[in-house]
Amino acid sequence: MSSPHLSAHQPHHPHQPHPQGAPFGHHPHPGGAPAPPPVPKRPATVAVLLLTGLLAAVSAVSGAVAVLAGGRATAEANVEDILGGELTDGQIDGFTELLIDERQTQLAGQAAILLIFALPLLLFTLLSLKAAVWARVLVTIAAAITLIVTLAVAGDDPPGVLRACVTVAALACLATLVVCWLPPNNRYARDVKAARRIRR
Repeated sequence: MSSPHLSAHQPHHPHQPHPQGAPFGHHPHPGGAPAPPPVPKRPATVAVLLLTGLLAAVSAVSGAVAVLAGGRATAEANVEDILGGELTDGQIDGFTELLIDERQTQLAGQAAILLIFALPLLLFTLLSLKAAVWARVLVTIAAAITLIVTLAVAGDDPPGVLRACVTVAALACLATLVVCWLPPNNRYARDVKAARRIRR
């Protein structure tokens, strides 16, 4: 038999209904606001995009810098390769000097064009870490133009170091164009945009 004295001191806990709309076991954020959404996980394809874009840009820039640093010596060696033999001092006449000067000007122009398009590709690739559509559009345009430029340079009998650099850059540009629009990147861009909208 229970004592009335004990019953009077027992606290009464009425059943409190679970907040409407909140799943069982979910604790709402203090103040009634919903908990912030989790940060979307960056897929591996974004890292591959970053790698291929940077490789293309750095390779093109490296080739351009090597040609500009080599100057006339690079142009002379390139003319020797084109003519199929080493030029001695006695063989370098006025016509050969003209060929070397013209080739040096051509190589300097090719290097400048590579820099003009490879440097923006480098910048746009770094801006594509969130896989935003606008950033990937810029990467696509820059990679496509850089690909065309590198193929044109490769087809013009460039010096060995420049040939190697533009070949690597062209292959990396092709990979960049493929990876840029893979489905995981598209999903990641949508998830990042949705999470940003919820936080606002």
